[in-house]
Amino acid sequence: MEIWKRNLWVLWIGAFITSASYTMVIPFLPLFLLELGVKQHTELWSGFLFSSAFLAGAIASPFLGNLADKYGRKLMIIRAGIFLFLIYTLTAFVTNPYELLTLRVMQGLLTGFIPGTIALIGTNTPNHKVGYALAMISTSTAAGGVLGPLLGGGIAQLAGSRIAFASAGIIVLF
Repeated sequence: MEIWKRNLWVLWIGAFITSASYTMVIPFLPLFLLELGVKQHTELWSGFLFSSAFLAGAIASPFLGNLADKYGRKLMIIRAGIFLFLIYTLTAFVTNPYELLTLRVMQGLLTGFIPGTIALIGTNTPNHKVGYALAMISTSTAAGGVLGPLLGGGIAQLAGSRIAFASAGIIVLF
């Protein structure tokens, strides 16, 4: 098998797992806030939690891109996966919304698995196959986005939200 095809399948699986783990927990953040005792301004806290990772990611992206150019995209994808594992797993142990917000900001600053995957596919795939490869990565994130809430909701229903967060971390580790 050609190297670019092997990379595509490995990255497809990684992007699928990353997308599924993200959507396992993110839709349930408002409910998790209620578990943490946030009874007032829950909507505002939800907004902060959702947007904080994206704002931090927008700030960190140029820096992470430079690191990828300097040290390699594969290394940055592995780094992002390790941080996702740590952040999702630590989320299972938060005791207040401030800790949760801190982890969400860290997620934005330290991860970037899907953008790294897209960059690696774009640079390691023959020019005449880049469109196909990028479309395949898009299907993996979409499929993960479909499966994640079902899996996360089921785990949360059976074992609780904290176990769902920890499960998302363990899934990313694999």
